[in-house]
Amino acid sequence: MFLTQLKTVFVTAFKKNNAYAQLLAGARDAISGERAYPKIGKREDERLGLRLEYGERVREAGTDARMIVARPNRGAVHVGLRKLAARRPREILFKVPLDLKNPPARKAFISAMEEAARKWL
Repeated sequence: MFLTQLKTVFVTAFKKNNAYAQLLAGARDAISGERAYPKIGKREDERLGLRLEYGERVREAGTDARMIVARPNRGAVHVGLRKLAARRPREILFKVPLDLKNPPARKAFISAMEEAARKWL
């Protein structure tokens, strides 16, 4: 069910709201823990059920990447995410590295999120 939530809501948001462009725009200069998507809005938090934050910056072997971290939202419409957030609000659902020098296409990044979410399940 969680994976379905991720696919339906985030894939739609990344296409319709140009969320991926927003995520990329802030990735280089973000502070670890800063919210990446959605920026603000109780309705979006409830509907999405999770939020993306900028994680640590990883620089190794010529790679410059920023980890994108997914965490549950307390007010989520999705019951499982809401319960998880109530028990462990700082739980990391999954992490996805975002290459800052050569960012992946939107579809590739969504696929990486889906793969990371599958591992969490």
